[in-house]
Amino acid sequence: MRPTVLLLFAAGILPQRAVAESTTPGTQDADAPDRVVVTGGSDTRVQVINPGTGTRIYQLGPEIIDNQERGQDAGLDEVLLHAPGVSRESNGQYHLRGEDYGLQYRLNGIQLPEGIASSLGQLFDTRLIQDLTVIAGALPAQYGLRNAGVIDLQTKSGADLGGQEVSLYGGSHGTLHPSYSGGGTQGDTDFFVTGSYLQNDLGTDNVAPTREAIHDQTRQYQEFALLTHTITSGQKLSVIYSGVDGTFQIPNATGLSPAFDQEGASPPDSAKLDRNQHEQNYYGIVAYQLDTPSFSLLAAEVNSYGSTHYRPDHVGDLLFTGVASDAQRSLLGTGGQLDASYRWGDAHTFRAGLTLLSQQERSSSRSTVFFTDPDTEEVASDTPVQIDGGESRRGYLYGAYLQDEWRLGRGLTLNAGGRYDGVSAYVREHAFSPRLSLTWQAQPALTIHAGYARIFSPPLLEYIPRKDFARFVGTTNAPDTLADPPPRAERSHSSDAGASWEVLPGLTLGLDAYYKSVRNMQDEEQLGASLIFTPFTYTRGYKEGIEWTVDYRRGDWLFFGNVALAETKGRDINSAQGLFDDDELRYVARHEIHTDYDQLATVSAGAVYRWKGLALHSDSLFGSG
Repeated sequence: MRPTVLLLFAAGILPQRAVAESTTPGTQDADAPDRVVVTGGSDTRVQVINPGTGTRIYQLGPEIIDNQERGQDAGLDEVLLHAPGVSRESNGQYHLRGEDYGLQYRLNGIQLPEGIASSLGQLFDTRLIQDLTVIAGALPAQYGLRNAGVIDLQTKSGADLGGQEVSLYGGSHGTLHPSYSGGGTQGDTDFFVTGSYLQNDLGTDNVAPTREAIHDQTRQYQEFALLTHTITSGQKLSVIYSGVDGTFQIPNATGLSPAFDQEGASPPDSAKLDRNQHEQNYYGIVAYQLDTPSFSLLAAEVNSYGSTHYRPDHVGDLLFTGVASDAQRSLLGTGGQLDASYRWGDAHTFRAGLTLLSQQERSSSRSTVFFTDPDTEEVASDTPVQIDGGESRRGYLYGAYLQDEWRLGRGLTLNAGGRYDGVSAYVREHAFSPRLSLTWQAQPALTIHAGYARIFSPPLLEYIPRKDFARFVGTTNAPDTLADPPPRAERSHSSDAGASWEVLPGLTLGLDAYYKSVRNMQDEEQLGASLIFTPFTYTRGYKEGIEWTVDYRRGDWLFFGNVALAETKGRDINSAQGLFDDDELRYVARHEIHTDYDQLATVSAGAVYRWKGLALHSDSLFGSG
């Protein structure tokens, strides 16, 4: 019974208490146990601009990252699995609290434009991370556009490293992972760089019931550079570059029989197909920050580029699935962010900000198919034909917010605000979203919080228009329906409540529950044999769950763990119906269904013991499938 009891109180890496009071940069009040302290990079601005007031925050610091399985050689997705409510699909995509996409990434507090949604590789190398913070729940007003959750990465600095480091990691499944990091300071300038190369035979989902996947090699290159110059005391200018380039083989299964025949072509062996996907993600950032005891400002300009290219096995894909598509998709973005905060006396901290993002999406495909008989839908000719398609569109996302963190006294903090967001792309929508949360420090060791947020999440720009489906009418790639209204913005009501309790010195338990009612619930569907995805929406849906956390620190011991239970369901697909067959559409129109990424239970736990400079650690992860 003891292991069962332990798991019921496990959840979330290093659960942080909800913020009940802001701090002036460079100061810390040791008597305020409910305050989140972000370390690393000597960047105290995050305490002021991004307090996370009124919602749950989970911070994964160096002692967790370095002591997980494979340490800093682990992927970002593996690090995130140590936070409660995070699940991962076998192709590497991860989800937070039953959300398919819409995670907001921040690098040193700077919001990043979204990349290609179907990315299989890692956006960032774990080696550049000093602290990773996961923010989920009814987010305050400064977080907008992408509200499924916030992944805030605080990077290392040259001062943290102060030299050079070379490492080589290798092992089973053809794993080879060399890396380099270097950094230092020269006067008022700090620099940090890191780069790595990874190859293994575990690129993505193994579709065969075997330990070793067939045709599943990946090669990935990652690079990162940060240059920070201190202009004067309290003023900094930063330049950031990040790049990722990866190739992935698409795994094969054995013993499959082709569904089609081609004139002059021999039936292919399903275990010898050669399908591949190439991905790139790049970011370039220039940021200025100003800190004074009462006023803080962050201004940033961000550029991004992401692309994915699926190369089929032209004969194999055609004969097994009826279509072989060489498909490419890219997303070029540029945007700006402005955040400011002003501390007025001891009772109020006002925050305001603006965000503007412009993105250009391009897609092209060259598909080989067979013509079919319009009456019988049987193949009319075994001579294939080629159909080309392409699309280019520009979209704009914009948002503005205003909020007040009001310390009411008696341990109560009210965070009230609102934001206005909009999208102009293949749909034009906008909304005002009120946000409200209350944090109560009932006792020095007990903090309780509750919050509500109305959320507006624009659809992805990576949408397939009706004309692309119409091209395939009368072929082996024909859709069951041409009804294809575009996905609309997701609108939802999110509520969250929880508590953090330091039961004994060093032992903290946490509990958090949430519910989200959604209209136009967003999801993605895979395009044929490629691992490129496109968005669609359910008319309505809901997400609910509960999370338990435990964190124990005493002397040379550290123990952490989490258990999360969650459910996500949707009903009635109301966009991009050409991705589905008629039977599936009719069923989903009448029934609430579990989404394909829904996972009932996730568990993670770990322990670290330090002895005379030696760290002994244990790490475990579990998902219900």
